[in-house]
Parts: sequence; structure tokens; C-alpha cells
Amino acid sequence: MNNNCLNKVFSGSLASYSFPAFARHQFSSKSPCALCSGQFLGGRMKRVTSIVFIFFTITFFQNVASADQECIKGLTKTDMCAEARQLSDEIATTLPMKMSQNMSWESVGAFGTTIQAHIRFSYDKKQLEEQYKKAGLPLSYGKGAIQKSAASICQENTPTRAFINLGGSFKYIYSFIDGEQFTTVVVSRCN
Repeated sequence: MNNNCLNKVFSGSLASYSFPAFARHQFSSKSPCALCSGQFLGGRMKRVTSIVFIFFTITFFQNVASADQECIKGLTKTDMCAEARQLSDEIATTLPMKMSQNMSWESVGAFGTTIQAHIRFSYDKKQLEEQYKKAGLPLSYGKGAIQKSAASICQENTPTRAFINLGGSFKYIYSFIDGEQFTTVVVSRCN
């Protein structure tokens, strides 16, 4: 076996490694080093490497294309991911914002074509349940009221309505003061 060739392929202790008998047949006196001459594994190493490279290249461009398809919406071909980031950045400058005595808008972020808002109550779930119990209402009534309230984002002549009509969406995550999540509302269409 030609150690000179192996030194090109391997470094350190592998270069002086004595190959076992079953592997020695890969190397012949006609070919000083099958690894260096591209004959390793019957000459398939280059083909396998090429196939793997082509696979990863195709996968990369498919992911880029699908991201573009997600972001570019409607007949106007508007980049809704960029619009979501811009609108989210504008909203973020006003936060945190007290929405009522018991609720504040804590944070906002853009994820693809969705603007995600985090709304926090100033009480925990137990306090909310007690309030609804006193009023004789199920807790689901509160979730329905929040859903109706979230639809107010679709008021006429607002940037948020225009954003949704172009293919964007708003996702509101409501949680209690202790971090426990109460409900999530997604507005992706304005009536």
C-alpha cells in the first residue's frame, strides 16, 4: 500500500494505519491508492457527493421559493412579510400600552405574514373565574367577548384593515398576570 497517497488523504495516526485484510483488496499494485485515484467504493464516491450536493441545492431553492410564495400575496404582489415587519415595528414604539384598567398590550412581533400581539390581564385565572361565577356566566363567554373585540382591528380606513385585506393576519395571545395563557384569537379576514 502506498502511504504517500494516504498521507494526502489522512493526517496524523490514520496515515500509518494498517488496513485489515478485508479492506486491502481495495488497493492494488496497479493503483497505488484507490482513495486518491477516485476508485474508492467502485468509483461511486464522486457520484454520491454530486447527488448529495444537487439534493441540498434543490432543497435550499425550494425553501426560498416557498418563503417567497408565503410572503408575496395577491394581485398586487405585495411582500406581506416586509409589511408585517414594518407595521409591527410601528406598533412596538407605542408599547407597552394600557388598553383598559385590567388589560395591557405588552409586546408585538412579526412572524412571516402574521403580526403576533401579547395581551396581559392584571389578574389570574382564579380571579376571572370568580368574577364570571358571580355574574352567572361561563368562562367561555369571556373568550367570545375577546374574539368580538379582536375583530375591531378591521375598522374601515385603517392600516390594520388594509394589511389584513392584502393577505396578512393578526394573532392575539391573551394571558394572565402569572403567564398562564387564556386564549388566542387570529384575525385573518375582515368582513
